Amino acid sequence: MTTKESLLQIQSDLLTMSAMVEEQIGRIDRIMLESGAKPEGITDVLGELEE
Repeated sequence: MTTKESLLQIQSDLLTMSAMVEEQIGRIDRIMLESGAKPEGITDVLGELEE
């Protein structure tokens, strides 16, 4: 496998992992909202961390 092919594979793997993480955040967000544990959900909490 060439360096370019390796980098393309890594990029593909990272995109896949990113999508999986976003899916899990969505699931956690729904659970938090449904349980009332955090009214604004995890998405807003993560947004606060970025500020």
